Amino acid sequence: MNQMTSKTLFVAALLFAGGTAQAADFQALRVNAPATLSRAGDSVALLPQGAVMTGDVVSAGPRGKVALQLDRQGLITLSSLGDLQVFEAKALRGKQPASAKLKLLAGALRVDSRAAKGKPAQDVRVNVGSLKTRIFNAEAWGANTAEGDTFCLLAGTVSVQTDASTEERLETPGSCLRREPDGQISRFAADTDAVIVGAISATTFEGMSPIASTLVAELEASGKVAAPAPAPAAVASAPMRSAVPAPAADASGGWTVVVLSLAKPEPVAARAQALAEQGLPASTRSATVNGVTMHRVAVGSFASQAEARAYAASTLAKSGIKGWAAPL
Repeated sequence: MNQMTSKTLFVAALLFAGGTAQAADFQALRVNAPATLSRAGDSVALLPQGAVMTGDVVSAGPRGKVALQLDRQGLITLSSLGDLQVFEAKALRGKQPASAKLKLLAGALRVDSRAAKGKPAQDVRVNVGSLKTRIFNAEAWGANTAEGDTFCLLAGTVSVQTDASTEERLETPGSCLRREPDGQISRFAADTDAVIVGAISATTFEGMSPIASTLVAELEASGKVAAPAPAPAAVASAPMRSAVPAPAADASGGWTVVVLSLAKPEPVAARAQALAEQGLPASTRSATVNGVTMHRVAVGSFASQAEARAYAASTLAKSGIKGWAAPL
């Protein structure tokens, strides 16, 4: 079978599955393009009402967003530059709740598994990078980004497994847990980080998930944080000025600031382009970590680690961008 025939059959199967939503593991409730669905090595545009099956990978491109439903209830929203893999999905069967096992490969994801309209709660388990989470009858947000693996509770109670033997619970709405790139675990409140507030807001479709939108509105109104900056791919404002000079992206040096590091190159290239459009000296690089090739967005080239850290703490931080100093 040639490649064109294989692609045609895949598209036809996808359209057929989208027209028979009851047979699907997930259904795309709403889609902001660009968004794609990858299955068995082929990729096509994901359309509203399209079926998402076990083994599929859903990707949201720059400014894209996808809202999924499992068994016609709950809500799972993938934000811009996000990649989500479906490992398992089961519909409601008798007393067994609808359940899913997912892996967030990149970007941010919000899950609402609460009981609603006479339907029982769902049991959704999501690997957010190195964090293994269980979201049962709750709403939560997670992100797999350069600053670490982050998980925040929006409603209910959730459990988070940080390693093979440690499990923690989040019980207060707005509480967050993060695993830093160096493995350190920290806890903090969402209202202490304007970037987190903005990222949570970015996973909200208008008219959906009142808990998340209400929490964000309360945090902004409290005066504890400023109104959130747009998601990195959507920022169009002029670059911030700083006392630290912006270095040339291709200059040779000993240190740089890494703002994204993923095994998948496509979202890294898109993030680098978005930062370059802001006037920042962003470039893509690769590094081998534990035998795996990681693709990175690097900003600038510096003679010392101190200079790289100063640039990250001033120019990048003022633009709502987090990163860490790394050797070139």
